[in-house]
Amino acid sequence: MANFRMDDDDELFHRYDPEVLAANGIEYPPGDARMRIKWWAFLMQVEGNLTLTKMSIPSANIIRYPDQMEKAWGWWRLLPIYQCLDSDRPLYREYLCEYYLRNPPESVDDSASTGHKFVVRSAWTNENGRLIPLARKCLEMEAKFISLCKRNKIKLNDTETALSHKIKQHAQDIVDGVCEYAGAYAAAAALVCICKEAELMCERAMCGRYSSGNMTCILCNQIREHAISLMLYKGSGSIAAAAGAAMVGAAKEAKLLRENLSDLSCDEAMSAFIREEACCILHDMHTEAFGANGKNNIAAAAAAADGADMSTRQDQHCWEFDLYCM
Repeated sequence: MANFRMDDDDELFHRYDPEVLAANGIEYPPGDARMRIKWWAFLMQVEGNLTLTKMSIPSANIIRYPDQMEKAWGWWRLLPIYQCLDSDRPLYREYLCEYYLRNPPESVDDSASTGHKFVVRSAWTNENGRLIPLARKCLEMEAKFISLCKRNKIKLNDTETALSHKIKQHAQDIVDGVCEYAGAYAAAAALVCICKEAELMCERAMCGRYSSGNMTCILCNQIREHAISLMLYKGSGSIAAAAGAAMVGAAKEAKLLRENLSDLSCDEAMSAFIREEACCILHDMHTEAFGANGKNNIAAAAAAADGADMSTRQDQHCWEFDLYCM
C-alpha cells in the first residue's frame, strides 16, 4: 500500500546536501522518534508523496507530534492508524477533534478536481439553513439509488431496503422540522457522509458494479448505518467529534472512489483502507454512545458473511503499520 517505507531512508538521505538538511533542522541518522518523524515529513515534502494519487502512511508515532502532521500527512485525508494504536488512542481522539474542526462537512466538496469553494462553518453548528438542504440531498440520492437498482434489476436484501427507508424517514423528519437536532453535533457530517456513500453506490449501480455481497458495497452500508445511528446523538462531545471526523473522512474517500469509477485518478487501495478505518472508528463510537448491545444490522450481517476475510485484511494492514512503528 505505502509508496515509501522508512527503511528506504538510508538511500534517500545521500541525495541531499548536508547544508540543506541542516537548514531544515534535520539530523541524520535520526536520534529519536521526533527527529525520525521530522525526517519523514521532510521526505514527504521533497519526494512529492503527499498527493491524492501518491500518499504514504507515516509511523504511528506521528500522533505524538501534532506539529509535524501538516508536512508528514496533511489534514485533508483521515490518518488511518486507529486500529494499530493502543496507549496512544487518547491522542488519536484529540487528533479526530482537530480534524473535524479543520474539515467541516462542507469541505468534502472542496477539492482540486472540482475547484469548488465551500462556505466555512463550524463543525458544531446545526442551523436550519445548513441541515435542511443536506437532508433534501439525502432524499434525492436515496430515491435515485432505489430507481437505479430497479432499472438495472439489482436485488437489494431486506437489511439494505430497511436502511434506505430509515435514512429517508430521518431526512424527511429534518425537512419537516419533526426531529430535534439541537445539540446533535455530528448531524451535518452524518448527512454529508450518507449522501456521498449513496453517490458512490449509484455510480457502482450504473456501471453494473453494485452487489450486496461486494465488500465496497457492504462498507458503504456499514458506514451509512453507523452515520444514521449517530446522527442525532446528543451526548459526549468527544464521541460526537470522533464520529463526525470519521464521517467526513469516509465521505471524502467515497467521493474519490466515485470519481475513480469515472476514470479520474486516485489511490483506490488507500481510499478503501481509510474507509475501513473510518468504519472502525464509527463502530467504536457507536458502542461508546449506545453500549455493546446497540444494534447495527449491516455490520452484523457483514461480520457473519465475511468476518474471516475482513480479519485477514486488517491483520495485513496492521502488519504493514508495524514496519513504520519500529
